[in-house]
Amino acid sequence: MAYWTVIGRGNAGETEGKAFGLTLDTDQKTWIAAGPDVDLFFISKSGSYSVIADAVYGEGTQLKNSSAKVAGFLENLTGATAVGDSGNGFALEKGETFRWTLDSQ
Repeated sequence: MAYWTVIGRGNAGETEGKAFGLTLDTDQKTWIAAGPDVDLFFISKSGSYSVIADAVYGEGTQLKNSSAKVAGFLENLTGATAVGDSGNGFALEKGETFRWTLDSQ
């Protein structure tokens, strides 16, 4: 099994500096969100994900909830992303933006 571990930190408003973690199972194409402030960012805490490139979201990793609706997006998180790389993201369910860092893979 292979996993990506992502650390997210809010970058604006009431979530500024607040943290959560994402674990992406790259074999099963699933994700789980956890951490001290995860409820500020996500209603859904798990689902499926895919790496996409489209006109709306750009290139990155799209997180979907159990209803197959987009729960979040991590810009530029792709199979070519290296440990230590970072970028921007957004949690659609709560309307929050954040910075992410790839902690391990």
